[in-house]
Amino acid sequence: MSKSGTNKFHGDGFIYVRPDFWAANDPFVKASQAEAGQPDQAPAFHRYQWGGSIGGPIRHDKTFFFADYEGTTQRSLDNYTTTVPTAAERTGDFSADTGYTIYNPFDLVNGVRQPFNNNQIPTDLLNPIALAYAQQYPAPNRAGTGAYHVNNYFDSALAPDDEQKFDIRLDDDLSDRQRVFGRFSFGRLKFGNANHFHNPFDPNNYQNITNDRNVLLADDFSLTSNSLLELRYSFTRHYENQVATPAGARF
Repeated sequence: MSKSGTNKFHGDGFIYVRPDFWAANDPFVKASQAEAGQPDQAPAFHRYQWGGSIGGPIRHDKTFFFADYEGTTQRSLDNYTTTVPTAAERTGDFSADTGYTIYNPFDLVNGVRQPFNNNQIPTDLLNPIALAYAQQYPAPNRAGTGAYHVNNYFDSALAPDDEQKFDIRLDDDLSDRQRVFGRFSFGRLKFGNANHFHNPFDPNNYQNITNDRNVLLADDFSLTSNSLLELRYSFTRHYENQVATPAGARF
């Protein structure tokens, strides 16, 4: 929705401020911080919103303009629990993992795979690419549960949410019986989840950019004293772009 300008200039503005230091700690985050031996510290959260509008005459009693803008920047709490490799597992040592057996795919006896001794993969069989990739996982900060040390990593980070939108409108009284106007509207929303690995290899990190554009042309014509012809032409474009890691780590 938009409105026409008038013969007088009018405008308004607003701002909303919610800084980080007003954030309180989440009880689940607090419990996980204690379990991981981390200090009780509230994660940052902020929301800033601002904007305004202005309208007025271009030609008195004839042509008018109106424009508005609104911007939003927000970072909100995103908690994440997952399972990451232990320091020993990153080097091929699975001896502490008693819940399963690691087999050597290159050692077959009568067509049967043979297990690695003590669940340890020899150094000469370790893939250097896999070793480099494993180092990108964060270190466990919790004990985890069960033989597979499930959920041994917890992180609390901020998810982004940024938005911009504005409208521009022009009105013109062609005559006492005819009035035309045109409007252009713009909207852009950028959001995603938090980067919990704090590096470009977080498999769950992404960003989504939503774009909206709209153009409206209108012609209002008074046919008689009690009948009105309204003509509208509108064009809308909506498109989205979602990018996963590593580009998502740009937040």
